[in-house]
Amino acid sequence: MAVTALPLVLLPRARWRATSSLLLGIVSFPIAIMVANVILPQLMTSLRADLDQVQWVLTGPGIAQTVTIPLVAWLVGLMGHRALCLASLALFCVGSALRGLAWSVESLIVFQVLSGLGVGLMQPLIAAISVCWPKRRLSPIKSIFAAPPWRVW
Repeated sequence: MAVTALPLVLLPRARWRATSSLLLGIVSFPIAIMVANVILPQLMTSLRADLDQVQWVLTGPGIAQTVTIPLVAWLVGLMGHRALCLASLALFCVGSALRGLAWSVESLIVFQVLSGLGVGLMQPLIAAISVCWPKRRLSPIKSIFAAPPWRVW
């Protein structure tokens, strides 16, 4: 089954919609990591975990991201940009929701890795923004994505 790429000519409204969707996906993960960093001491006490176990809560998603990034080009060819973007956001959201329901430190690590897989798929998809915008308008749009998450608000 052949997958069609994004059209080269998009209406301005569709361009901004695609840009804001990608930006939402990229900004959401650093927020989740910052929250996990802040609550590490509370995680240790509430889940009765030691420091070695809790460190995997932050390390696991990074490993998952690193593993999934090389798969993105193949998955884009298989599914298309839009479907992969939606799937990665769904994977991240499901992982994030399950993190709140974690009953042990092991389940929390698994759910963190699950959301890390979604983020790993999302990060290279930023390149899809170059398909949506004409070259003359692409630099200011890319600068939005280059801004650190804490400066976005």
